[in-house]
Amino acid sequence: RMDSADDRSRSLEEREARELEDAMSFSWSEMEKEMKAAMAADARYERINETKKRVVSTARDYTEFKNFVACAEDNLKPVTSKELAELRTGKPGSWRKGVPKNGDASDRVADERVTFAASAKKPKTPLDFERDWRRLSQDDKAAYLERNNARIRKLWKLELDATLLSDILETLLQQDDDDALDWLRALAESHRFALNAAFVQDDHLKTRVMERLGVVEGDELYKAYEAAFSSSSFSLPPRE
Repeated sequence: RMDSADDRSRSLEEREARELEDAMSFSWSEMEKEMKAAMAADARYERINETKKRVVSTARDYTEFKNFVACAEDNLKPVTSKELAELRTGKPGSWRKGVPKNGDASDRVADERVTFAASAKKPKTPLDFERDWRRLSQDDKAAYLERNNARIRKLWKLELDATLLSDILETLLQQDDDDALDWLRALAESHRFALNAAFVQDDHLKTRVMERLGVVEGDELYKAYEAAFSSSSFSLPPRE
């Protein structure tokens, strides 16, 4: 009986040791994965932020600024003179590495968008939202906002990329009045909203936003956009 009890005790200890070893192995594996993802996200954030600081005073217009930021987002490298020459002559070179063997680059992008729309995960950081938004087709963006409603509102309060603001406004204006106004209110509460709104160059878009806000009973939301959009080159539409 003593031997039987000792055997059971020894067997239990061995099983607990194996379970602890498995748990430690799993934890380390997950921790390594999370650390790599966090480091990649930090590097991407710094790359984008440094690009914004560098080109904000040198870009000729908003479109050029936006293109620089988009390149930093995907970590694209400048095209060399040799690669440009290969483009003109039609000779295969390093610029063709991104093109799939069966189909062209536009097919690949379309496939990525379809796949992404079908399996999109909830954004955990402002960078996740920015990445997702750029990949989504215009038809999928409203559904993406609705699917991640509460989470996106929280992320906007942390940070919102100025280069996305015009496109977000276009998407919101396609919604019904109640939904559009609710999201416009959330947008007005986003991080550095007034500063980001200064990058919106489309006066027609601004006018449509202000006209939509004209149906609001209170004045606070209208005044927030009025202050953000006001400039010497933009005249506000008459209030309804």
